[in-house]
Amino acid sequence: LLRAAPLRGRAFSEDEGRPNGARVVILSEDFWRRRFGADPSLVGRTVQMDGHDVEVVGIMPAGFRFPDAGTQAWAPLVMDPAERMGGGFNWGGIGRLRAGVSVATAQADVERGLTRVSELYPFLAPGVSMEGVVKNAKLTPSVRPLRNDVIGPFAQVLWVVAATAGLVLLVACANVANLLLVRAEGRQKELTVRAALGAGHGKVIAHFLAESLVLGIIGGAIGLGLAVAGVSLLVRYGPSELPRLAEVSVDGASLAFGFIAAIAASLAATLVPAWRQGRVNLGAMLREGGRSGTAGKARQQTRGILVAAQVALAMVLLAGSGLLARSVMQLQQVRPGFDASNLLSFRVELPSTTYKNSAARARFHGDLMARLAALPGVRAVGATSKLPLLIDGSNLNPVERADKPAGPDRLPPLATLIRVNDSYFRAMGVPLVAGRTFTGMDAQTPFEAVISRKVAADFWGDSTGTAALGQQVKPLNGAAYTVIGVVETVRDTSLAATPSAQVYFPMTVSSNEGADSDIQGIGAVSFVVRASGDALALAPAVRRTVESIDRSLPVFNLRALDEIVAQSYARLTFTLLVLAVAAGAALLLGAVGLYGVVAYIVTLRTREIGVRIALGAQPSAVGRGVARQGLVLAIAGAGAGLLVFMLLARTLRAFLYGVAPIDPITMFAVTVILVMVAAIASWLPARRAARIDPVDAMRADAA
Repeated sequence: LLRAAPLRGRAFSEDEGRPNGARVVILSEDFWRRRFGADPSLVGRTVQMDGHDVEVVGIMPAGFRFPDAGTQAWAPLVMDPAERMGGGFNWGGIGRLRAGVSVATAQADVERGLTRVSELYPFLAPGVSMEGVVKNAKLTPSVRPLRNDVIGPFAQVLWVVAATAGLVLLVACANVANLLLVRAEGRQKELTVRAALGAGHGKVIAHFLAESLVLGIIGGAIGLGLAVAGVSLLVRYGPSELPRLAEVSVDGASLAFGFIAAIAASLAATLVPAWRQGRVNLGAMLREGGRSGTAGKARQQTRGILVAAQVALAMVLLAGSGLLARSVMQLQQVRPGFDASNLLSFRVELPSTTYKNSAARARFHGDLMARLAALPGVRAVGATSKLPLLIDGSNLNPVERADKPAGPDRLPPLATLIRVNDSYFRAMGVPLVAGRTFTGMDAQTPFEAVISRKVAADFWGDSTGTAALGQQVKPLNGAAYTVIGVVETVRDTSLAATPSAQVYFPMTVSSNEGADSDIQGIGAVSFVVRASGDALALAPAVRRTVESIDRSLPVFNLRALDEIVAQSYARLTFTLLVLAVAAGAALLLGAVGLYGVVAYIVTLRTREIGVRIALGAQPSAVGRGVARQGLVLAIAGAGAGLLVFMLLARTLRAFLYGVAPIDPITMFAVTVILVMVAAIASWLPARRAARIDPVDAMRADAA
């Protein structure tokens, strides 16, 4: 279906997807090289996985990533047609559309299939009809291109990066055009001689374009070298959440595009000075081209427009990076609901063949936690079925008040169901709001629950939690649980997302494997270890502790909780970094362009300034007048940039958190920064103008 043939071997057969089918697996090339060595004869061999003898029927190439880069093995989805299980609504499917069939058409087809679901599974729960739930909850399948899931939210990031690169390129083009204008005016004598000897406008323009082409080739070669180094650093140190980052490289197509873009940009930057010089006649050159004369008014206006355009584009990038910086600051102030400092997490999955029942799993978990707690530098250890700030392991289920059911055909509010041990809240640093947490994991009190503050507020209208104590909550099709405590709401998927309601159940096991064992016995458990110092320093000891109990068990996702918190806004910080670098480059280019224009004006007006000072003008007043010219250009450009940014600000809305797209504080701050940089760029040549010696100015003009 994915049109991805295995590196060697075969795909699954239809019989292998049936309940009594053979145990087979397809492995990734990376996995089998790491686990079994680079033996090409592995296909067809039997290996031990999850306590079973499993035949390896295929090996996928190293570049295959589905559904994500972390997937290393694929097993057949075994489904028994005789066993009907309805109401989960948690399956995903992949289909390749026939030619001419749109996504909207496929969406309509799948929506019609919901009527078939109601026929197969009339009741979602006793007294709750499936048809009524589908209608009242407005359940709708989601059909979308697979590309959207692969790229995810980073698609917007890539468009922002592309737009940012384009803006910086425009700033660079304007800067180069301005510098070439100044250089062309300095070559007026040469151009006058060329014109006098019969060089036409076409030859003058061709001469400028040839020079620009050489500059473009040299600059493009340097830029492409920097691009190769930059992409290499991005792949090595970029955010791991960036999809298919390891596959990014500067290939032949990228080199060709970059080289062509560099040459095209250099030629485009030459068009303005070449066109202006080609239109100037010989008489005008003789009248305005002298060393002691001032530049033509039209040429001054052209240079001013180019400088203002640079400042405007720099303003757009500065405003965008400023908004993202404020969003990051806002996210850093969000309380995740737990203390992530000095906290280590990892996950262990127990194979069902070795740990066949809840009691066996509970013994392993208890033994592991006792040994971890005895390690030097460990303050507390906890266990949970789901770590916060991760979508993995999400278990959203309908939950209602036992004394106020949602009613017939009504779907109760969704809550995340989490299983924890008695020390989890202490190890995580989750504050207790009211009541108590679990104090013992014996089988005498299996139907107790701890809820989050959000559940208390939503169900009983009391954010203090006291009204919820002693009340009962009930998952759909489940038993009622008595609320013994209320804890702070934890950000369960990301810092920027609204947290879900959370209900915590005890991770206990019934001594007689009773009716509650299916709730309490879980194989995949995440552990959290609170350290007295650096949490990552405990990682080797944690691995050795797991191996001391069962050497065959791998330790998954061993990392500090700080890393998980940082990943929650990795997309935002990456975008901020790109925009900040681009804004800095644009601001520097704009300042250089402004400095060059003002400095050139001072050079052209050297004799005039000398005469004014000789006639009694104050040097400070002369300097202020020169600086004022640069500030006027900067302020005009900043104003134009603000107007452009207001039109484009909505494109950044998806990246912002707690900040409006047009934030007055941010706009004021970036305007001040821009004006200050412009003031410095204008002050340097203004200071030189104020120090002009009238005698030296006259002598230089007469020379």
